[in-house]
Amino acid sequence: LSDEAMVILADVGLTACHSLERLIFWNNGFGPTGATALAQALPSCRSLTVLHVTDNAVGDAGAMQLAGALGDMASLVSLVLTDNGITGAGAVALAAALAAVPAVNPLASVVYSGTDGDALANTIGENGAKAFGEMLAQGAGLIDLVLSGTGVNDVGATSLATGLAQNHVLKQLVLHGNAIGDEGAIALARSLPRATALFRLVLTENNLSDAGVTALSDAVADHGRLGSLDVARNPRVTQPVLDALAASIAFRGKGQTAHANVRDEL
Repeated sequence: LSDEAMVILADVGLTACHSLERLIFWNNGFGPTGATALAQALPSCRSLTVLHVTDNAVGDAGAMQLAGALGDMASLVSLVLTDNGITGAGAVALAAALAAVPAVNPLASVVYSGTDGDALANTIGENGAKAFGEMLAQGAGLIDLVLSGTGVNDVGATSLATGLAQNHVLKQLVLHGNAIGDEGAIALARSLPRATALFRLVLTENNLSDAGVTALSDAVADHGRLGSLDVARNPRVTQPVLDALAASIAFRGKGQTAHANVRDEL
């Protein structure tokens, strides 16, 4: 769909979509103009539970418009905005909108990710990561947050950790394929004992070494709910440290499901 086609679809079809439950736009090619038309029509889709906009070109301007519609989408459960050329400014707007979504709304899962090598891969920037951290601290009702491949670095991971330590709802945080090193991993480790709902943390394909994974392993003992910690494909981590992490998760998880993904299982 071009921008022009999306405008027509939004004006003619989506304004009467009261019973529509799923909208998936994958690789349609529309940009900010089409995203704006879509955002203006979305409040009419009162039954919409799933909105996936992937591999388009909505950019920051389109992301801001879509973010602005979230508060009027009372049935939305899942939002995916992968590979849309969104940068830090769009990420900040999205995080602010998520923080403002009423607690009674069912929105539980947000995927804001980028694919390595994709010209439209989303990025987050330090300001975007800070905004997502603030969103987590404000107690947004998200259960699942995916920020894979968006360039989260140590500063960004530290911001997310600050918010995570004040969040008692989020169950899964996926930070696969970013640029997080030991500083960020240690900050996340320190947040784990206070992130009382978190069950799964994914840090595959980052820049961790023994120091970061050891900090995570030590924190596992103090975090009664964490059942899955994924650190595979961090080549600077030595095998003895991975073995110690696996043992720590296995011991802590006696009597319940627990898993340390230290090899290539993702």
